[in-house]
Amino acid sequence: MVDDKHKIQKEASPSMAVEILGLDSVPTAGDQFYVLDEEKEVREIIAYRERKALEAKVAKRSVKSLDSMLKTVGGKSAKLLPVIIKADVNGSIEAIIGTLNKLNTPEVEIDVVHSATGAINETDINLASVSNALILGFNVRANSNAVEMAKSKDVEIRYYSIIYNMVDDIKNILSGMLEPVKKEEI
Repeated sequence: MVDDKHKIQKEASPSMAVEILGLDSVPTAGDQFYVLDEEKEVREIIAYRERKALEAKVAKRSVKSLDSMLKTVGGKSAKLLPVIIKADVNGSIEAIIGTLNKLNTPEVEIDVVHSATGAINETDINLASVSNALILGFNVRANSNAVEMAKSKDVEIRYYSIIYNMVDDIKNILSGMLEPVKKEEI
């Protein structure tokens, strides 16, 4: 752990800017850091956390599929708008997903297929192509290879720097997906 002057630090206060080296992935907001003596203990904790995250993801998917099955059995199913969200930081992703989930209605729903930090790459384009998803980039851009691949696979990428603009755009898309209301006046 080093500070802004690249001096090694043993601890950091809440307002102190530090850079933590050696992480494999970006930690989520609120993650706690532990210092352990044995590498074996570290590996056990990592395996436990990964297993719990996978179980939570599977449980969420099964609930979602059960919900969709019940909706289909009950009559009309909701139209889905699959999206892939790429952003510069995890906090933005959490805010975007929370805001987009509030836009869900019984007629139309947003399905977040994938969300991650970092630039839009070829893997995202392939996933969007397979799932017919719209890619939403927040304060990130696609690399040149991804742009070419998106053109060839007919995948739409939309870039935003303000969440409210993204929300307005998605609202317009969702309202376009709604069935027209037919009224007959005599």
